[in-house]
Amino acid sequence: MASIRIVGDQLALIYAERLFQDSYCRIIKEIHGDLIEYWIHSQKLESLTSKDDVKVIAEELIEYLNSILFYGKDSDSYLEYDSIKIGNTVYMDFVDYISFQDDCTFIENNKEIDLDAQRINKIQFCYQKNENLQELLGLYYRKGVDFVNLFRIYEKLKSFGIKPVAKGWLTREQESNFTNTANNPAASGDEARHGKSTCEPPKNPMSLQQAKQMIDGIIDKYIDEIYNSLSNE
Repeated sequence: MASIRIVGDQLALIYAERLFQDSYCRIIKEIHGDLIEYWIHSQKLESLTSKDDVKVIAEELIEYLNSILFYGKDSDSYLEYDSIKIGNTVYMDFVDYISFQDDCTFIENNKEIDLDAQRINKIQFCYQKNENLQELLGLYYRKGVDFVNLFRIYEKLKSFGIKPVAKGWLTREQESNFTNTANNPAASGDEARHGKSTCEPPKNPMSLQQAKQMIDGIIDKYIDEIYNSLSNE
């Protein structure tokens, strides 16, 4: 069976080992003296014997991990893989990585539990079964948080047939304020979608943090909708 070693920021590795523990993507921590390694085990790797085939799945699983951690844990420290193991053979690349800050957990039955575990598990379940969510969260982590990408994400959601205003997930005024802020350099400066606008800037422009909170709230409701639909199948 093949497996994939991941490296990156120590906190992101701790999140991954704590939160990703199903057959689709299970993170195993191995301790060899002073050396701690983190390996991906997955049902998608079980029958693979070709290094090239394993690398394709490695890229897919790394995107899965990073997309969910970026959105679900607000983590901007990305994981990468630096080696793959097929049987007893290890193929290695080398990646620099850093560490480390503390995190909030609680202890239950002598096991460290992440405070966001329930929410992350829901995101994982929906991500594995919904291609639109895969595209959305991948776009989020690859392009980052600025007005251009937040507006891109909002437009992508609407392209899926999601109408946040009609669903009551935000008001028409919020949508208008977000759009005008994102488009107008007088409101959002160099992060605006346009270099020049003929429209007046909004009287109370959104901050980038407010815009992110709004988009995150919409995505949360979209995930809830996916989850409820899948649970009723």
